[in-house]
Amino acid sequence: MLRIRDAGRFYFIPQEDVIWIEAAGDYSLLHTEEKEAAVRRPIKLLENELPADVFVRVHRSAIISVPHIREIRMMQKGEAQILLDNDITVRASRSYRDVVQKLVDGI
Repeated sequence: MLRIRDAGRFYFIPQEDVIWIEAAGDYSLLHTEEKEAAVRRPIKLLENELPADVFVRVHRSAIISVPHIREIRMMQKGEAQILLDNDITVRASRSYRDVVQKLVDGI
């Protein structure tokens, strides 16, 4: 469970509901099917807290949930586009091409 604090309230989001995480400065945005929630933690800290077999960093500003991947399109120069369950496409940068290749080999 991920704990989200918002205006003095705490919300709990099951990790399996998180489709992807987007960096937003000192915050991170958690994207689920139903909503988007801001967490007051940088993406680097969240990356270290999440299970590495489920959540994979594919860009300096994006972490994706492996079970929510529908399609991976390899592009030129080592980049990739990853289509997720919510019909969002996340760009994987060439810095993370080895990670993406492991996803392709393992799916």
